Amino acid sequence: MTDLQANCAVNGFSPQVHAQDGEIRIVLIPLGDSTIEADCMCNYNVSFNLSNLFSGTYHVMVYRSDFSGKYDSAKPCYEGNMSFVPNKNMEIELK
Repeated sequence: MTDLQANCAVNGFSPQVHAQDGEIRIVLIPLGDSTIEADCMCNYNVSFNLSNLFSGTYHVMVYRSDFSGKYDSAKPCYEGNMSFVPNKNMEIELK
């Protein structure tokens, strides 16, 4: 995932992935000290591997969360259908 904007004090993101019934929900949880904030925003790229998926088309939703993992399910930063095949890299540009 590319161009995820967040405060520059964030140390990266930990993706939590849930796949069920043709849907994949990815929650991007920021890493670092939640009490520290920089005076700037930075772009982050988040990479991870998905395993145990069958080839096919999935409805994918990506959410940004707070440091505790809470997010607004009505406001995905990406939502769409994606076709997955084994050993193929995918890239999602976040809004």
